[in-house]
Amino acid sequence: MVTALMLTLVASEPRPAQAQQAPLGTFTLDVLQEPRALHGAALLPDGKILFVAGGDGSEVFDPDTGSSVFVETPFDLVGGHTTTVLRDGRVLVAGGLNANNIATSTAMVFDPSTRRWTATGSMKEPRGLHAAALLPDGRVLITGGAKDPRELATDRSVTSSEIYDPAAGRFSDGPAVPPLFAHSAITLGSGNVLLLSVLSGYLYDPTANRIRVLPAMPRPTYRPTATLLDDGSVLITGGVGPGLEDVSIKDAQRFDPNTGRFSLLAGTMVQGRTEHTATPLPGGKVLIVGGAADGVGSIAPTNTTEILDLAAGTFSAGPTISAPRHYHTATRLSDGRIVIAGGGVTLQSAESIETYTPPTPPKPYAGQAPRPGSKGLMVTASSATATQLQLALGTDGCQAAVIAVLQAGAWRIYIPGAPAVVNASFPASLAPSTPVYVGCN
Repeated sequence: MVTALMLTLVASEPRPAQAQQAPLGTFTLDVLQEPRALHGAALLPDGKILFVAGGDGSEVFDPDTGSSVFVETPFDLVGGHTTTVLRDGRVLVAGGLNANNIATSTAMVFDPSTRRWTATGSMKEPRGLHAAALLPDGRVLITGGAKDPRELATDRSVTSSEIYDPAAGRFSDGPAVPPLFAHSAITLGSGNVLLLSVLSGYLYDPTANRIRVLPAMPRPTYRPTATLLDDGSVLITGGVGPGLEDVSIKDAQRFDPNTGRFSLLAGTMVQGRTEHTATPLPGGKVLIVGGAADGVGSIAPTNTTEILDLAAGTFSAGPTISAPRHYHTATRLSDGRIVIAGGGVTLQSAESIETYTPPTPPKPYAGQAPRPGSKGLMVTASSATATQLQLALGTDGCQAAVIAVLQAGAWRIYIPGAPAVVNASFPASLAPSTPVYVGCN
């Protein structure tokens, strides 16, 4: 399978983003300093975003002002590099493909305080389309990749790994790895790293410095999008099935780090996608943006999005973006917004940024939340779980110490977060108009 990594951008007339209905969220449109695709993105400590390569130089984008500042960059990469935020806020960019589509071993570090790049130790092997993961101790694991993607096959991938030490500024040998190319590496809550390949997954244990094979995925897939969810599991969406290079699949899978197994979601995406993004939203949802239905190397990406409701396991159509995109980036901000940048096959998509603002969820109660140290009577405005009620109260400044619910003519008192409750188990869901009496810390 040969992947087209040099994207040809086709000029098109810019058009304004269409306003979206509030229940789906809204996109706002900004412009990059340079057109970018196959680039990297890193959220900096001050909330700005560094966009690297996939175009001329790099730039720092401010989501609050919508402006971007160009940064001179001492390397020329078309893509295929890794972009990793280190524990001290600096950004490591390692490897990647030059203008001739040949991998490099060069590594550079960006300092956001000075906005300057400095060279660090080179990797032991040239790599492109490899993966990187930040380890719990601050080092960075680099796995797989290829030296020349024009001769692409998994059995020609680099079967080695390296570990970068930011304190020493150099790379050392890591454990041998299976053939891995254009794969994903995700650091789990345990500190282990999940590696996803075409046919199965692997787990790297940094304490033992070894890799073990995981049970096979129910739906083998090449170039899917892997997303670490807020509950610690990993969502795997789309990609192409073995032998189906030009057909993107609709399936979604989930890796449970507690069991070490993959499972297939009951629901499927609205359409098949490859080279898309999938980013967690507040409230247990995931925003899926762009990609292509006709597999890897497509020149016909989509401008559609969809939203996965993790609790229900269902996908639904989301708001459209201003231009079709794949090979873009999606960066989640601390306030829940998501910045979609570059990608696609037109200048309109490659030089634009769209920031998604999720809809504000309605409060699951009517009335004013009690002040800290006081109590108050409210009613649930809509169906709500105890967790939803507590989170909403917390947003309004009330850390609930006691919640009482009127059931069968009697008040039943519960203590949120306690291993046991007073009088009875908390209802699985509160019905609309249920009276609720709350005491706040």
